[in-house]
This record gives sequence, structure tokens and C-alpha cells, in this order.
Amino acid sequence: MSQLTGYLAAKDFIAELRQEIALYPDLVIQRELNDLIVVSGPIKDLCWSQNTWIDIQSRAFQSITEAAKILKAHSKFWAQYGVAHFRRGELIQNSLPKWKITARSFLGELPKYPLSSFCLEDSNTLWFSACCSSPFPNGQIQFIEDKTNPPSRAYLKLWEIFTLSKKAPKAGEICVDLGSSPGGWTWVLANCGAIVTSVDKAELAPQVLKMKNVHAMKKDAFSIRPGDLSALGIRAEKIDWLCSDIICYPAKLYELILSWIESGRVKNFVITIKFQGETDFATLAKFRAISGSRLQHLCHNKHEVTWSYFT
Repeated sequence: MSQLTGYLAAKDFIAELRQEIALYPDLVIQRELNDLIVVSGPIKDLCWSQNTWIDIQSRAFQSITEAAKILKAHSKFWAQYGVAHFRRGELIQNSLPKWKITARSFLGELPKYPLSSFCLEDSNTLWFSACCSSPFPNGQIQFIEDKTNPPSRAYLKLWEIFTLSKKAPKAGEICVDLGSSPGGWTWVLANCGAIVTSVDKAELAPQVLKMKNVHAMKKDAFSIRPGDLSALGIRAEKIDWLCSDIICYPAKLYELILSWIESGRVKNFVITIKFQGETDFATLAKFRAISGSRLQHLCHNKHEVTWSYFT
């Protein structure tokens, strides 16, 4: 059998992960352990996998001590994904070296040590991976939230992708936020020190509208011509960031973003692709085909994924 990889779906999105796996003929599902799907075949960057268990293995064991010994032989720090026999898994967890991951500050440092993952299929079968794609338990990053200033919790999506990628707007950089109301993303961009043009037919929240480096335009995001930045009051030839958490059909969003890409006037993109009803895998494939970009289901995403392109 070829290499086994474990793909862990976010809660409620196992169907999407299963559908994504089915798009690749060289991937074969071997096991499903709740939201963890064990697959044979070459490893893929699946957007519906919140944490990928690279080179996942299975071992039989008889005692808590034996299970802990198996894990210690492969890595130091482990996090349990609770599938079955969670209490028995806790006993194994308590027999392993202790670690502590606290809520993060925005753009704070990521954990410096790798965090491995394990789960129990039954009382005597251990699945584990010493190497995982996320340094956080089950791919879930927690922030010290600002519950006062942002007008919506959508700001956490930008906090997450900027913190994980270690890329974010710098002071003085030019940003455009399309479909911005009530202003959660504009609030993040402006707090980074960027100069933000916020575009939406609806009003921004008052506290965002008052920010000195925010320029609000009451326009339809789809009416803006990418080749004419002067229409947005921007004198530069290029903008540093185009961001959008707009609600629209994915196919329509793709055409909008493609027009901005083809204009050659944007350096970095962060875009939410939202689904209404069924997941539009055909349009996701078009976004994925854009060279140098990435699709991710962030832990703060709902029935949506984040598409990003960083220079």
C-alpha cells in the first residue's frame, strides 16, 4: 500500500472533504474515523482538510503505558483527536510530555515546537502521525479576541490567515476591501496601518468609518473597473492588497477576481469564497488553478473557503 495520509475535516464539513478526495483518482479512502479520513496515495493540499496528518500509521497496543511508549518513540508533543474511547485517550495523553498552547495575539508567534496527533479507533488500536500540517490541536487556532471594537466576528478570518501565513499589510500600504460592510475586514486592515478604501453600497459601522486611514465609498463592488484605480481615489499604479469577504455566487466572484488579476494592479489577495447550497467544486478548481495561490478552510470559516495569493 502507498503512503497513508490523514485528512481532518472541520466540524460539519466531512461531506465536503469526502467530495474533494473523490476528485483525485489516485486517492483511495481506507478508513473514516469520524471527521478524520485516512487515504492512500500521494499527499494533496486539500482545502477542506483543517489539519493533515502526514504519513499516518496504525498500531495495536494492550496498555496505556504501551501506547504512550509507541508515541514517545516517534515525537515528543501529542494532541488527541477524540474519535472513540476518549477517556482512554486522555489517559494516554496524560502519560505523555505536557504542553500548553494558549490563546494567541494577532500576528503573535506560532508555537515553536511541532505538535503531533493521535486518536483511538477502538480500545486497542492507535492511529497517529508525528508530522501534521498545523501546529495547533486539530488545526484550531484560538485568539485573544477583541469583543469591543470590530463590528463583526468576520475579522477573525483575516487574523487567522495573516497570523498563520506571517504575512499582513504594513503601515502605509494600499488596500481595497470589496463588499466591506459592516467593516470587520476594513477594521483589521486599518489597524495594520494600511490605507484602506472600503467599497460597499451599505454603510460601515460608525467606529470603522471614523478611522483616519479608512476611505469609504458607497458603490457596488462589481461596478469598479480594476484598470481605473483613480475611480477609487487611488493615485498609485498598483495596490498592495485586495481583500473581500463579499456574499455572492462563487462563479460571479471568480469573474470579478480574475478581472483584478488580469489588470496586473494587485500584489496580494485574500478572498472568501462563500457557498449558497451545494459546494461549487467547479469554481473552486478555477481558483485553485491560479498559479501561486492557495485554497484553505480556516477554522473561522463556515460554509466557505479562503483563497489567497501572496507575493
